[in-house]
Amino acid sequence: MRLLIPPRPRAARRVRQAQLYLDLWRNDDEVLSDDIVDPGPEYHELELGPHPFVQTLHRTYTRDGVVRLECDISVRLLAGEVVDVRVDGLLSRDAHDLDGIDALTLRVQSQETGAAAMQIGDVGRLIISARNVLSAN
Repeated sequence: MRLLIPPRPRAARRVRQAQLYLDLWRNDDEVLSDDIVDPGPEYHELELGPHPFVQTLHRTYTRDGVVRLECDISVRLLAGEVVDVRVDGLLSRDAHDLDGIDALTLRVQSQETGAAAMQIGDVGRLIISARNVLSAN
């Protein structure tokens, strides 16, 4: 006689979610111009777990059809369920003039929120807030 033993339940898949808030502030020379449009704050959710443990996000901000700021954001899951956020930003005044480049790294522990501001040249600042939570999925 053989006994059927049910398999052990697998540990629940631990998927983290990085909740990102981005807000671009500009200190342009043309402060009184009507062609400046503030995109306002943006919200993004990126899931991180065993697969994938790295997610990327690319943001491009334009004015008058010309790219003014490009940001590459990579979010990675580290040991201990720590979320690592890396932002690389490139800011230009016009199509041919590079005004600044900067990068920042933000590490956020499980169930916590972290924030940082990246000054790009003398005309722009990107504010980022990241929250590290357990995904509902």
